[in-house]
Amino acid sequence: RRSLFCSFKMETAPGFEDHVARLQAHHNERMEERKERKQRAAQFIDPTENANVFWQEFKASKGEVMDMLEEAEQVAKPKSSDEVEEGAEGGAKESQEEARARAAAMLREASDRVGALQAKVARASLFLPGYDQRLGNDAVMMLHQQVAKSRSCIFPRQAFRFKTRKSPPADITSLMAQLRRDVGTTSQESHLQGDTLSDALDAAVSFADKQGEVLVKLPGEVGGKDVVLSRLKNCTIFICDSCGALRADRLEGCKVYVGPVRSALIEKLDACVLALAGQQLRVHSAKDCDFYVRMRSGPIIEHSSGLRFAPYNVEYQGIESQLKQGGLDQETDMWSKVEDFNWLRAQQSPNWSLVPQGERAERVSPPGGDSGEIGAGDENEI
Repeated sequence: RRSLFCSFKMETAPGFEDHVARLQAHHNERMEERKERKQRAAQFIDPTENANVFWQEFKASKGEVMDMLEEAEQVAKPKSSDEVEEGAEGGAKESQEEARARAAAMLREASDRVGALQAKVARASLFLPGYDQRLGNDAVMMLHQQVAKSRSCIFPRQAFRFKTRKSPPADITSLMAQLRRDVGTTSQESHLQGDTLSDALDAAVSFADKQGEVLVKLPGEVGGKDVVLSRLKNCTIFICDSCGALRADRLEGCKVYVGPVRSALIEKLDACVLALAGQQLRVHSAKDCDFYVRMRSGPIIEHSSGLRFAPYNVEYQGIESQLKQGGLDQETDMWSKVEDFNWLRAQQSPNWSLVPQGERAERVSPPGGDSGEIGAGDENEI
């Protein structure tokens, strides 16, 4: 059998050699095309986009930065008397301030170069392997730390120390008095947070000790100043201008209509109607009063009872621009968000409520109405 197998002569199929020749020709053609593509691509390859070239340039720049930092530390180092004399003999003597300024310039230059290296590493991420990218980022971080270390060595920060007080602290009595003047107190129901004396009031922007009168301040007469209303009975008051702070105390049976105010402190009111628009409203020791307000924060009441609240209802010529200037041109529901500081339970406070819709007063205008000159004396107004 072995001899028969060895002597067997294999015959190829017809056309086999032609098929092999065609495959070889196709292979040679593909290899030639691949060679041409490499040659064309080589024309557009940046020779600097190479890992070896990158590291050579990076290490050279790193060495320059380290040399610059070392030189900066040497320049800023205090000179001995011998070194100063040698420098004077060789040329112009450099003062210590000039040396520190030169060292600071070197530090800035070194920091800029480290930033440039950081940008170089970022750009090289397009062709650098991941391991090389990590090495580059670590080297840049080390250089940043070295710059910071040299800066702290040349310009050390002074240690924090408490300063000695040059003047004695104010006594507690004066501090508490100032606090009461600023924010008031809620300790006693009968206490007035801000008392007013007729002699101390500015008559141009205040009304005090009046009874049964109609009192009006026209637009431009207040000009953002603080207004005080004190010891008034059965009076109707119109403040047709923007006010700084409004303080009203000891009013009885009065109707008060005020334009936009920054803040209002109301004390000791009895059976009054008060309408105002403002940022803050604080009511202390009032009873049986109606408030028509437009607020940016909820009204605060203390030691009060029988208070009712409704939306702002005052109108006169120019009030729209005044409200807009004070940031009060948009109506909100804060007029109904009343906080009773003497009622800590979750239930509704019995000391205040909302004016029923059918009992709310219509729009109120000063004498003369909202279309003509204020103060014309129209008896249908108020």
